[in-house]
Amino acid sequence: MRLTAFWRLPLFPLCLSRQSRPGACTKSWKKVTGRHIDLKTKVEPAVLGGIRLDIEGTELDGTVRSRLAGLRSSIAAATL
Repeated sequence: MRLTAFWRLPLFPLCLSRQSRPGACTKSWKKVTGRHIDLKTKVEPAVLGGIRLDIEGTELDGTVRSRLAGLRSSIAAATL
């Protein structure tokens, strides 16, 4: 399974801050998915905060930008 992680900083704080081993992220995702993980990481300056994952073409967007866009949509759809 190919997993690409995009974030602003050149390190992966979700895994590396808790575990100092370089393969900690891969092991964590393998435990979650039950499959071998080919982890690639990319620094993307457009990501203000959070993380965006691309898992074999399926995108999971947990960035601040996407959360703000969702909030903006919710506010716009609300009736007063």
